[in-house]
Amino acid sequence: MLVSLAGASAAGGLPGGAAKGAPSWAGGAEGCFREQGEAEVRTCMTRYLERNMPPWDVDNRGTLELGILGTTVELALEARKNHSWAGDVPWGTFKDWVLPYASVNEARSAWRGLFAAELAPLVKGAASRREALLRLNRGLWSALRPWGPIVFRHQQTPLIYDPMSTVAYGYASCTGISIVLVDALRSVGVPARLVGTPAWNGDVAAGNHNWVEAWIEEEDEEQAAGGAQSGGSGWGFPEGLPAG
Repeated sequence: MLVSLAGASAAGGLPGGAAKGAPSWAGGAEGCFREQGEAEVRTCMTRYLERNMPPWDVDNRGTLELGILGTTVELALEARKNHSWAGDVPWGTFKDWVLPYASVNEARSAWRGLFAAELAPLVKGAASRREALLRLNRGLWSALRPWGPIVFRHQQTPLIYDPMSTVAYGYASCTGISIVLVDALRSVGVPARLVGTPAWNGDVAAGNHNWVEAWIEEEDEEQAAGGAQSGGSGWGFPEGLPAG
């Protein structure tokens, strides 16, 4: 069973602020981040993660604070500073769909450092979030695993679907492939989220399916070879290339 990190369906996201149904907090994202110095912004981001930690993470809060939350915040801010198309993402969208350290109940790990280091070269010089998405989806599967690219293999969830297991084993089904793409996009400052259905095309026998939504804003048409079809409100829905 996969449980969403957000409080409601990701399909209700609002690109200019917090997603519909997402957890709220005192003052809102814009109120916290507006006209703050970097140290204050870092504190706001950390508190946001702490206050909106899913119930199953609360018991391990100390471990997450020690090993994951700090680097998550630092690297999210670094991506925002390093890429112009990340820097102009509204704070509400950024905190909900770039900052989070996980998508569902996958195993927790500090994946962001590895992803940022290996994938930043792929998006260097990209002129937009759409271009960054296209470059990532074409190249990340080998960049993260140069000794053998990540490929699709059906019926791997829940055995293999967290990002580091997918990299280690070199394969995953649609859930694991989609989580890797979400995390890759977040690592370079592109808002992304995991979405899905428990019964593909309404048929329980067909099983579940997961895919990705990315906030590319300027995208409004289907792109070939790892692109994204517009879902309205600036959100496109790319398929992870190995699963396409």
